[in-house]
Amino acid sequence: MNRKTRSLLLILLACLVCLALVFLVIRMQQGGIHNEKLKVTVLKVGKADAIVLQSAGKTMMIDAGEADDAEKIVKFLKEEGVTALDAMIITHFDKDHVGSAGTIVEQFNVDRVLIPNYEGTREEYFSFMDAMKAAMVEPERVEGPMEFTLGETSVLIEPPVDYDVDVVSDAVEDYDNTLSLMTTVTCGEKKFLFTGDADRRRLKEWLENTEVGDVDFLKVPHHGAFNAELEDLLQVTQPEYAAITCSKKNPADATTLEQLVKYRVNVFQTSDGRITAVTDGSKIDVRLN
Repeated sequence: MNRKTRSLLLILLACLVCLALVFLVIRMQQGGIHNEKLKVTVLKVGKADAIVLQSAGKTMMIDAGEADDAEKIVKFLKEEGVTALDAMIITHFDKDHVGSAGTIVEQFNVDRVLIPNYEGTREEYFSFMDAMKAAMVEPERVEGPMEFTLGETSVLIEPPVDYDVDVVSDAVEDYDNTLSLMTTVTCGEKKFLFTGDADRRRLKEWLENTEVGDVDFLKVPHHGAFNAELEDLLQVTQPEYAAITCSKKNPADATTLEQLVKYRVNVFQTSDGRITAVTDGSKIDVRLN
């Protein structure tokens, strides 16, 4: 082998080594998730919830932000190549959770719509119900715990024990939060808990009746508003990561953040950007976009 040939081989080998290093860095930046089985995206829509879950070609939404968020939500879904929703869960009927749901139903084929078993009183709720009627979608009112499969995940929806407003709430005008659906999504060894706007009463009831146990990812209740049951929730669930749906204008309560720090939870806030969590069922990676 002459010197010229040997030099060319050394250059080729160096190039291959560089390519291998680039590939390794990219994989490390992706958090070591080589086989994505579940992707959870918590959209940046201010002090509102709009969460998209994707698994094995199946897509589900939990809540749909405010009415003004419709364009942003639709744009994200289309950019993700979503043409239909396999399920939509509306945790309760506050305007910052049901606001764009009617538009989503109008623009996408939605196979299942799951809602709490009470009647809303706000304009956004009635628009949502009208949109479902026009699309011939019959909502499923969740009266008891419900389980189903989404791609490579299992979904558990837990409603309040009682939908009677006089029973569940001290203040009638605030009962929506007390009626929030709680949703646990399990992918392999990893669990994701979505709490809607669950208030003190709802969290206390859920903690007394659930067997969910530890979770890896917690959607903090009610945009980070503090309530007296939060510490008990953190003690029981021991989350590694937490997402707070808030904004610079409407930030999470300082006491809530202190509690999360106390329990060594890695906190992400939509005031800083869109939150994306991916898992292969054994590892989890959470980042801001």
